[in-house]
Amino acid sequence: MPSPDLQLSPVESGEDGYHALVSLLLVPLGCAAVVAGWVLYAMLALASPGGDYPEALPSMTFALPVVIGVMMAWTVHWLSKRLRSWVTIQILLALQGGGLIWLGAAEQAWEFVLVAVGLGVSGGVISAGVVHVRSWAPQCRGGVLVGLHGAILVGGGLSWLLVPMVTQAYGWRIAAWSLILPVVIVMLLLWLFVEPTKNDAANC
Repeated sequence: MPSPDLQLSPVESGEDGYHALVSLLLVPLGCAAVVAGWVLYAMLALASPGGDYPEALPSMTFALPVVIGVMMAWTVHWLSKRLRSWVTIQILLALQGGGLIWLGAAEQAWEFVLVAVGLGVSGGVISAGVVHVRSWAPQCRGGVLVGLHGAILVGGGLSWLLVPMVTQAYGWRIAAWSLILPVVIVMLLLWLFVEPTKNDAANC
């Protein structure tokens, strides 16, 4: 007779399916929030200085968040496998929110550079999200890829469409701060609905 701990009861199986579905829905939203911040920074850096856009933001740093994000991807992926990926996602989203707050308040070029670095590091949400989703649904590689591609499109499109309108109406600082709300909403939803227990056990 098989040992009970080697079999999943219907309730446990249902819970796994629920948490896998929630992770597949919410983690890409976190990734979209990160990509939106990257596109926002690039648009502000490439815009003509003065008027509705920051003058001190160095245009040559437009791709710095993406470069930092790519460089940090494997490091965050490695850390997420050994630490709690759910906690890692929340910390990086909090860093994203802090970076957006600072971006809206920055005055000097060095401040913008540090903001770009912070936004880039927060891009580790993508790597940590992959680890977390695969801990709940290791067979859903296709779903993870689709979710990540969708997150990139949604996050980039959100900034591409909203930033010019918000900047013209309220200024670029409000445009930066307006992206904090999606980050906070995603953090709250992850905290409420994404269960870290199985992931934590897998990483111990």
